[in-house]
Amino acid sequence: MTDPEEARQVELAEATSEALERMGAAVERLAAVETEGRTRDGRVTVRVTAGGVVVRIRLTEDALPSYGHARLGVIVARTLRDAQERARAGYEREVAALVPPEVAESARLLDEAQRRGAAG
Repeated sequence: MTDPEEARQVELAEATSEALERMGAAVERLAAVETEGRTRDGRVTVRVTAGGVVVRIRLTEDALPSYGHARLGVIVARTLRDAQERARAGYEREVAALVPPEVAESARLLDEAQRRGAAG
């Protein structure tokens, strides 16, 4: 291993691995963050995690009589989906902010190598 570029790649790979391990715990915490969603009238309230887990669905006493059973199912599903999408978007923003420079550099080098391989 006399090639300085090869030595740099090994060093970067090790640093990337260590950075990803440190990042793992933070990513797990972010996946557990809860987001609430509700209908405009407040009859349906849901709580989901950024990982997509449904934590709670709360219906007011007048939700079923107001919506009817079929429509209530659609409204609950839509409210859950909206909350999950917002939770996921927030999670992705936060994770992107956590990406260590070593990981970004490794990704850049991999992209570059793939482009060279595709061109050659």
